[in-house]
Amino acid sequence: MRKIFFTLLCICIFNTGAIAEFVTDCTMDENGNCSEGCEPNNKGTTCLLCQPGSYKSGNNKNACTQCVFPAGAIYKENNQSGLITACEWTATCTEGQYWVNGSSESGSDTFGCTACPGNYGPMEGSGELSVSGSGYTASSDITSGDVNNRCDANVITLLLHKNIDLSDTMYADHDVKAKYGVGFKIHDDDDDWAETINGAMQPNKKIIQFNGYNSASACNADMYFDTRGKLQQTWDALFGLGNPANLYACYTTSEVTINYFDPGDATEPWRTDTVGIDNGFVYNVVDYGGTYEASGQVFLSYTCNTGDGGSCGSAQPGNPLRILVIDATEINLVAQFGACPAGSYCTGGNKKPCPAGTTSDAGSQTVRDCYMVAGENGTQFCDVNGCFTLPGTGNIAYE
Repeated sequence: MRKIFFTLLCICIFNTGAIAEFVTDCTMDENGNCSEGCEPNNKGTTCLLCQPGSYKSGNNKNACTQCVFPAGAIYKENNQSGLITACEWTATCTEGQYWVNGSSESGSDTFGCTACPGNYGPMEGSGELSVSGSGYTASSDITSGDVNNRCDANVITLLLHKNIDLSDTMYADHDVKAKYGVGFKIHDDDDDWAETINGAMQPNKKIIQFNGYNSASACNADMYFDTRGKLQQTWDALFGLGNPANLYACYTTSEVTINYFDPGDATEPWRTDTVGIDNGFVYNVVDYGGTYEASGQVFLSYTCNTGDGGSCGSAQPGNPLRILVIDATEINLVAQFGACPAGSYCTGGNKKPCPAGTTSDAGSQTVRDCYMVAGENGTQFCDVNGCFTLPGTGNIAYE
């Protein structure tokens, strides 16, 4: 029973065999040729076994050839001397590595398991890759191990800031996905990667023009996308901004002509300012600047219309008045007036209160129109002893 078992074991070893052919002894013929797996010594007087990691085929005087050792591989015959055939190896590429075939021209530095190149990462589900072979030759087709099957371009998020303080809903921040060297996705559910970010542009108006996206909010650095959404820098530069990459919309603002209409100035009823609208459509008017002289009238507000007839609302008195300028390069501010309220007098479009203890009728023009009221319900005078009113029924003028 032991003998049968021994015989079967020997057959098994023979069939699976040693991984590579080798010899244990060397011979030299009459011409000085060394047998396979052997090389001549320095004097050529005897033959020596090839050292581990080298091999030699045929009977000749050649030195043993150094085995090729691809990156990520180990020799199956790591400590075997006297090899006749090229050393066999096995390699395991981890996720994030791909396989590069080697050649005697390229050398072993570019042969074997290689990390995915910059801005590329492991393809989803790539896992490990096992490769075996000898010399520069893999023992099977390893197409699945090339860079296109093992590595995928990295994806980052671009945060595109509108970079303008406007309530206009046409201006908006955008999130865009960028895939290195491939393209862009404006929406996560987009099927394909687009060549531009054209769907994430800011609007153009008459008084403000969109110039593209810059890497600085002050728009004083590199412009990364133009007005068509086309990338203006390299992919490496874009991905060098980090993840997420912050980019800021930049604009050119036009000047706006502001016309003030003063209906009380018959000679020059219009005044004109030319201003730049800073960061939006709001123009600040310090106050009414006209010379309106109609008696008993007070400035109420400006109504606003554009040069082409559109309306841009109105502005109430304050400091400053705020005019919302719509999409126009010229606007007209028309001063609106109303009757001076009771208890005040109005001159030059400005309202002033009557002196203490006096009042006035609506539409009063000067302080002379202010008066004290006599009688029981009239103006009261008070001292330490109490208060009293003026006798009589007539009003008493302030002056």
